[in-house]
Order: sequence, then C-alpha cells, then structure tokens
Amino acid sequence: MGWSVFQIIVVIGMVATGTLNTISAGYQQRQKGKGRDWASEERGFVEGKTKNFDHPYLQAMGMMLGECLCMIAFLVMTRIFKRGLPGDQAKTEGFSPLILYPAALFDLIGTSLNYVGMILSTPSSFQMLRGSVIVFTAGLSIVLLKRWPKPYQWLGIVVVICGLVVVGAGDLIYKEEETYLCVDEGVFHANHTTTPEPETTTYREKCVPNKLGSDPLTGDIIIVVGEIFHAFQFIYEEVYLTKYDLPPLKVVGYEGIFGFTTIGILLWPFYFIYTGETFGLGPEYRFEDAIDGFSQIFNSPGILGWTIGNMFSIAMFNFAGVTVTKELSSTTRAVLDNIRQIFIWAFSLIVGWQTFNWMTPVGFVVLIMGIWLYNDVIIRPVFYKIIGKEMPK
Repeated sequence: MGWSVFQIIVVIGMVATGTLNTISAGYQQRQKGKGRDWASEERGFVEGKTKNFDHPYLQAMGMMLGECLCMIAFLVMTRIFKRGLPGDQAKTEGFSPLILYPAALFDLIGTSLNYVGMILSTPSSFQMLRGSVIVFTAGLSIVLLKRWPKPYQWLGIVVVICGLVVVGAGDLIYKEEETYLCVDEGVFHANHTTTPEPETTTYREKCVPNKLGSDPLTGDIIIVVGEIFHAFQFIYEEVYLTKYDLPPLKVVGYEGIFGFTTIGILLWPFYFIYTGETFGLGPEYRFEDAIDGFSQIFNSPGILGWTIGNMFSIAMFNFAGVTVTKELSSTTRAVLDNIRQIFIWAFSLIVGWQTFNWMTPVGFVVLIMGIWLYNDVIIRPVFYKIIGKEMPK
C-alpha cells in the first residue's frame, strides 16, 4: 500500500525542516552584526565591533524556545481539534512535569556543546557526528538498564565508531586554511580631568582568527561529548516516561520550557566568568556575553531572521517527526532523520562552508550503515530477503 498525499507531504516536511535546522544555525553563526559597546579602565569607552555571531549558548536558548512552540502546537491540537490526547488517561495519573526537568537539563547541556563544536567545525560534520549518540546510549543501557545490545546492534556500534573515526580523521587531515576577521578595533573615548569634553581617538584595524571552522578536530570532539549528555537524556526518558502515556509534543514542550528557563537564568552568571580568547565570547572573552549577543541580533536583520527561522524549523521538525511516527513508523522517522545529512553536506559544499574531501562522504556512508544496522532497518531486512530466509528476531 502506497503513501497518501498527506504522508508524502509530512515526509518531505520532516526532511526539509530537519535540513533547515542545521543550515539556519550555520547561517546564524556566519551573519555579521555590531556587538555591544564596552569600557575598561585602561582603554576607556570602546565602540562595539561588527563580527560573526558566535554565541552558542544563545543559539541553544533559541532552540529551547523553538521546543516551547511544540507546547503551543499540542494545546492547539488538543483543545481546538481534540486530537493527540493520550489513549489511556489512567497512565498519566501522578505525573508531574518536573519529572522532565533532568531530561531537559541533559538536552540543554548537549545542545550547548553541539553548538560550541559546530562553530569550530562544520555544519555537515556537526550533523554526522550526532550519530555517535547510538554508541553512548548502548553503553549507558548496559550500565544503567542492564540491557545488552543484540549481536547485530554490536556490529552497528562498531561500524558507527569506524564512521566517526573516518569523519574526524578527514577533518584533521583536510583542515581548512585558517582565516582572519579584520575589524576596526573601535573608537575609544578617554576622559581626561583637564578636558571637559571627551577626547576621541581612532585605533588601527585589528585582525583576529575567525573561530568558524578554525579547529575542526576539537569541534568534533566537543560535538561527540555533547552526545553523551543526549544519551543520558534518552536513557532517563526511557526509565521515567515508559510508565506514563504522554504525547511526544507535550514532552518536547515541557523540556523546552524547562531548558529555556534554565539557560535564561544561567546567562547572568555566565556573563561574569572570563574564559580567555580561545573559548571566550564577546569583546571581553566571557563564558557567554548575552548582552553582546542580543546587541548583534537586534543590530542585524540577518541574524534576527535566521534566529527566528531556526526556532520555527525546530518546532516544525518535531511536529513533523511525531506525525511521521504516528502515520508511518518510528523506523521511517529514523531513516528520514539520517537522509537529511546528505542535503546538509551538499549545501555546505555549494555555499562554500567547507571544501570537498573524499573522507567525508566515505565517513557518512559508514555512519549511515552503522546507524541502520543498529536500528535494524534496510540492511538486515534486505540481506535476508535476498538470501530467501526469514530474518531472526
């Protein structure tokens, strides 16, 4: 039986919005906007610089806000269209939304690390390396759930690790030539006690290394570390949510609300932590300079537009994913989630975010094979169909 027109639209929508997730995040980071003005005792008043938007924690905040929109979608479906309610109301008794807070925290940490790594690496590597979550989820399942992978899943894990090594080695061997961002250091105003009006001095142009794609291997490692926290999120959700019959959109919505609130609070102490030039953000190299980031967002239509686009693409991707699972299957959803990596990589090549190296498509193919083996889709079923035997469970 073929797919209906509605199912085809939903499938295309999931792949398109999933691809747009990563592409919009990449464009966010590559747009330029004027940052905040600042001052120091040594240099006086310094006018803000026009630079790339390298604020991963604000990007994570935007993603959480996008997940919050899923709660709106859930309320519209359940209150207006009377759809999407849990089948067994008894299974929701005793449920407290706070149960989802640890999962939201794991998601927030993993997402923040992902965006930090994406700045140092490339969008396509970012998307491919997120497949490493399978390895960590399997390991945590053994330790925490006492559940061992099946033989074909072990094979999938080994293949995924090989794919990760190929992608990482490609980023190391074919590292892009380092680029520099040259900007005017700003106009400095020094107040002198002998002069009633400020004296203005213009300083020379300063060139600093561009963080975008500057250290792919380190970025890849940070992305993979972020997936450890996403693995904790998946295990936690499996342990605590299996006894409740909760609509997926409602779960995503709650996690978005908790994540958005948490990062909103953390931005305040982050501002007062100085981390140095390598990982520091803003003109004074703070852990996160939210004032600088918001200044760039509202001074640049490009950054603002892609930020809003990223938020809505996240909401629509989650909605489309839930619909695909309901209309088709979770297996179809897993396959479609991997297919978008092809479009992200191709787009990155077309717009010049990275140059072609043969190890990236090879690593991609190996990763996909490992993911499909682990999820028991396509490869094993096709193999047993060719040899004419019934596939063992």
